Amino acid sequence: MQDREKIVAEVKEFKASRDLGKLKPAIRKLYDDTKRGENVSRAVVEAVKVGATIGEVVGTIRSGYDIHYDPLNQVEMPEFVRDAIAR
Repeated sequence: MQDREKIVAEVKEFKASRDLGKLKPAIRKLYDDTKRGENVSRAVVEAVKVGATIGEVVGTIRSGYDIHYDPLNQVEMPEFVRDAIAR
């Protein structure tokens, strides 16, 4: 297996192993704090602790500012993020 394939496999395994029951509320808190204009540092740390990726954190913050999750339209918003920030 090439290095790239190995890394992709590791990321997929990491994402599949996360506890969405903990991840969704952390993403929701990050989104809400962003919407309210609060300091999001603590919410970012908590989201990462439960398995959020940098891309998911940044995309959630962007969404909280009413900016498209991915401005280059290269990455779809993950379903769990969509579910977490839905009202």
